[in-house]
Amino acid sequence: LVINVFETISKYHIILPPQVINSCLISYSKCNKPVNAVLLIKDIQKMGIKLDNHMYSIFINVCAVAKDFSKGSAIFEDAMKNNANHVVFGSFIKLCGETNEQKELETCYRLMTIRYSSQCSIREYNTALKAFIKCKNISRAFEVYSDAIKNGATPNSYTFGLLMMACIESGLGSRVDEIFELSQHEMEKNIILYNCFIKMCVKTKDINSASKAYQQLKLFGLQPNQITINTMITVFANCNNDLNAVENAWKCWNDARELKIPLNQQIYTSMIIC
Repeated sequence: LVINVFETISKYHIILPPQVINSCLISYSKCNKPVNAVLLIKDIQKMGIKLDNHMYSIFINVCAVAKDFSKGSAIFEDAMKNNANHVVFGSFIKLCGETNEQKELETCYRLMTIRYSSQCSIREYNTALKAFIKCKNISRAFEVYSDAIKNGATPNSYTFGLLMMACIESGLGSRVDEIFELSQHEMEKNIILYNCFIKMCVKTKDINSASKAYQQLKLFGLQPNQITINTMITVFANCNNDLNAVENAWKCWNDARELKIPLNQQIYTSMIIC
């Protein structure tokens, strides 16, 4: 449908505003159609429309979704000739992570922090964190977190979730508690952080830490949501040696009903497995 609309617009030689071009690129990204994105870029260049940083960024994100490093790298080189900003760098870092291009990832990250250290938001640092984790360079991921703090970027729930994931990936599951405690001091307590921590407990099969966190979040006045309930039941389902697992899972189930949290398919499935 997007292709047909664009062809109709082009047929009548309508001058495309940037918003329409960006919407087309985003659509191609969601539909995993990098080839169409490339054709669109060529068409708008023929029309004499100059690509801006936002367009470059979206196009590279399309290539990241499709794991097409060749096309994404080519457009990044073009963006570099036209003064690519930190957002474009962030998109290329994402592409490197998705395609496991470690050398290019390191080069791009270094260049971004040199050129735009004061402009990078936590979003760019989170993207780099995730990319290094995907490339199994866990020590570098922790260095990215240090860079973010040093350059004044404020970590968010996603940042600490990624750090906890980095601990799991590096076989340092025992450090997950440490990262979670750090997050409690660095930012306001919220259900997203607790959900991230409990998810990590599923991976480490740490029923005690998960149960403690679940009780703690309620004491702090945070209300569990569908993710919380499903993850807690999954924790109990994975603990084969705990005789109270089903009983504890049932308590979470009842909490959901009392709090009027809609029971979705994931929760039903986890409870049946438990």
